[in-house]
Amino acid sequence: MDVVTSVEREIKSAIDEQSAGSTQILDALGNIRRITEEIHEGSGKMTRGSSAITGEMNKLLNITEHIKSSSVDIDRRAKDIEGMVYTSSKKIDESLTHIAGVESQVAVFKTV
Repeated sequence: MDVVTSVEREIKSAIDEQSAGSTQILDALGNIRRITEEIHEGSGKMTRGSSAITGEMNKLLNITEHIKSSSVDIDRRAKDIEGMVYTSSKKIDESLTHIAGVESQVAVFKTV
């Protein structure tokens, strides 16, 4: 009878150890699940953050393209103005030459 009791105790001890091990495994699995959920939530936040950054970068790109386009337009208009100033300067020189010619013609009449 002592042998049976001893075997019963060993079996009960083994069952208790197995139960404790199973509890630890279940706790560890619960922790893994919780960590996985946190990672999933963190990934979602990162995705939303990346989307927001991408949106802002696209806005910045559009603004940069607008500035570039405006700069090209300003450069073109500045060159147009430069051409007009050059043409006006030539016309002024021509006008001064004509005025000098007219003055010399008028001077002939004054001396007569």
